[in-house]
Amino acid sequence: MSVGAKTEKTVVVGFGWVGQANALALARMGFEVAYFDVVTPPHHYTDRYGLLYEKIKPLGSLLEIDGPNTWYVVCIGDRVSEEGVQDISLIEKVLESLKTSRGKIVLRFCRIIYRGCGLICTFPNFYTNFTLLKNV
Repeated sequence: MSVGAKTEKTVVVGFGWVGQANALALARMGFEVAYFDVVTPPHHYTDRYGLLYEKIKPLGSLLEIDGPNTWYVVCIGDRVSEEGVQDISLIEKVLESLKTSRGKIVLRFCRIIYRGCGLICTFPNFYTNFTLLKNV
């Protein structure tokens, strides 16, 4: 992604704590940002970034603004059972839904190892996302 490329669009998939931190940071840097979530989540950072939320458009469907210049930043969490078994079914469901997209996909996650995905993968934690917002 390049701030200079004004034709690029970013869709944050999953608008919880991590998704909002990424969306707000990208919007603050000048990117066109939208989000898709199956629920309407509360805004977690309104005390400092309330006005910035107005720049982030909610989408009615995942592929609503799909195109070759669309970046999908997937911020869907995994679930870990009490026995320590990791469930990545929600992430897999989103990736399956994005198979027909023409854009690029970036996975944002905390502790997943996804073999053979061929995607850009990052390993943030809540401190990283807080620092991202704080330093932009």
